[in-house]
Amino acid sequence: MRINQAGTPPSKSISLVWNLLFSRWWTGHCRGDTEYRAFSMQLPLRRQIRPTLSHPAALPCSQTVHLPRKSSRVAAQAAAVTEQAARDVAATQHSNGHQSTANGTGNGNGNGYGGGHQTSAKHGREGPIILNGQILHNISSERLDVIHSMDDVLENNILPILKDTNKIWQPQDFLPDSSSDTFLDEVAELRKRAECLPDSYLVVLVGDMITEEALPTYMAMLNTLDGVRDETGAAPTPWGRWTRQWTSEENRHGDLMNKYCYLTGRVNMRAIEVTIQNLITSGMDPKTENNPYLGFIYTSFQERATKISHGNTASHATQYGDKVLGKICAAIAGDEARHEKAYIKIVDELFKRDPNGAVIAFNDMMKKQIVMPAHLMNDGQHGQGRNLFKDFSAVAQATRTYTGQDYVNIMKFLIKHWDIETRTGLSSEAQEAQEQVCNLLTRFQKLTDRQARMAGKRKEEDINFSWIFNRPLSVRPM
Repeated sequence: MRINQAGTPPSKSISLVWNLLFSRWWTGHCRGDTEYRAFSMQLPLRRQIRPTLSHPAALPCSQTVHLPRKSSRVAAQAAAVTEQAARDVAATQHSNGHQSTANGTGNGNGNGYGGGHQTSAKHGREGPIILNGQILHNISSERLDVIHSMDDVLENNILPILKDTNKIWQPQDFLPDSSSDTFLDEVAELRKRAECLPDSYLVVLVGDMITEEALPTYMAMLNTLDGVRDETGAAPTPWGRWTRQWTSEENRHGDLMNKYCYLTGRVNMRAIEVTIQNLITSGMDPKTENNPYLGFIYTSFQERATKISHGNTASHATQYGDKVLGKICAAIAGDEARHEKAYIKIVDELFKRDPNGAVIAFNDMMKKQIVMPAHLMNDGQHGQGRNLFKDFSAVAQATRTYTGQDYVNIMKFLIKHWDIETRTGLSSEAQEAQEQVCNLLTRFQKLTDRQARMAGKRKEEDINFSWIFNRPLSVRPM
């Protein structure tokens, strides 16, 4: 199906409007005075970008709203919010005729790609579910229909990208055979090869492995997305099968890297295992708001980022003299390339069926930034006042495994691939999003260039990583 931009339906009750307005104001108040995420209230923006660099896919900036203190400006913006809230409530009324559920999935609002309202079957009340500044279940019923209409695309074009379990590589293909009489000799040979790997490489390799090992979190994230989640855990739907089969392929990555790192004897496996457990416990927050449009833009970006990272660890391992490890990382990068292709094809279809919603969603994710899945990693003992993920990212930047320029290049690639800059025939809201995302790209490039210049001026610091038995590693801080 294709989505047409419909006119705004008449508003519902003014009391609901003011209830909604109050709930949004209260959320901003609770989040710290009057500062909270812009698109929740659709207020004019005053952008503030912080040039901090992270590893795969996080060139952070923040976009916040500062409500003006002058009463005249407050009144004007309150009126704007009231008007938006009226559109939201009206859209909820409209979508309730199409679909009304206890969890609110499928209800829409007046913004470009989703809503924020849901009907409570128990209490009969309407209002947004806002958690940590995010409007949950915000996809409109019309755009949920777009997702539901894509089953054939999944069946015919996406699922075939995954490989037959009996034909794809398995971790044991790269590891010493523990049932063989030559097992100990093979392990000794592996350990000899690994002696050539510098500590900086080991930190990046371990960080990438920890990221892969947090796979339960990523499967859980996919199953938060409305319209595509595996409702039973074994649903035969194309979306359910995709999630499980994608997860099963990804599961091989952490298994292989973990076993190889263990056999090298070069890393502190207990510290690594603590980090993995802490990371899974902490979870991740990609800010996709249960919206599959946002979710699949995130995965398209992130799979490309991990492909780049694993590809570089492959070439670096080969350069250092461990050709087997080079093949391991290259095999993993190959999987990531296939998964990137699949997710990009899903978003290709969104752009084909709903270009307005896809452009708006892409701009939304780029404004929030694509965060690394392991951004909450913690080993429980990293240096006081230091951030483990940030220090890991600094090593990845220094070794050219994944850099801020890689982030910008991925953004450029997706803008070009989805023809975002030159698309025509868009709605006014999508045109505004189109302009914003192109401006963001220019700004991110400038930030990256400036950060590179600043990094060269910083003095190196000795950082102790528990993963390598707290051996000091000289790194330029970010």
